Amino acid sequence: VTSENISVPSAQTYRYGASVSIDFTSIGTRAGYTFSGWNNGSITYTSAGTASFNMGLADVTLSAVWTANTNTPYKIQYLFQNVNCDASATPSLSDYVTDSDNYPIAMKYGTTGESPVVTPDSVTGFNLSSVNPMDSSITINGDGSTVVNVYYDRIKKTVNYNANQTGVTAPASQTYLYGQTVNLDFSIADDKPGYSFNGWKDQSTNEVYTSTSTLTMSTSNISL
Repeated sequence: VTSENISVPSAQTYRYGASVSIDFTSIGTRAGYTFSGWNNGSITYTSAGTASFNMGLADVTLSAVWTANTNTPYKIQYLFQNVNCDASATPSLSDYVTDSDNYPIAMKYGTTGESPVVTPDSVTGFNLSSVNPMDSSITINGDGSTVVNVYYDRIKKTVNYNANQTGVTAPASQTYLYGQTVNLDFSIADDKPGYSFNGWKDQSTNEVYTSTSTLTMSTSNISL
């Protein structure tokens, strides 16, 4: 019998040939498992089947047989890279937060001792983290304490600037995480002769951004 505060029946002494009635009631319980019987190395004795034997010449040691439960609970927790992270830095575990409103902790059920089944959702603006992947070594604890953390990284996209005039220097490209506020660069060098620089136009939407505009990084690169 393994540990986990499991009690076993006391050893008993029998004469040769005596009928031994096996004790199936004093084993106690084991979290996440069901007691299935006693095994002597070749025969498994159960309360519903063979429940006794005749004592032979040798001592008999019976080992408990435990069947893993298939309805043991475990939890899946979804964690998302914080929007305030530096887009150029590698995220650490402390850079992830939960989103309990949209992705609450999910309760699942599986077989004790086996790997939990996790089917990650596809989340707009995020990819499953390659830096902090799920721990593939996790197994389901019998006491229901297993928590599987699923980490999502924000996708990175780029803001590209085009001065739209030969000889005029556009700002360098900028990289942002999905959902971050874009700080547009208005430090364009040298105005176009005969014109005043008024802002940047999105080449996809034709929306014009000025120094007072607000822009949030979406799932696509932005060309201005």
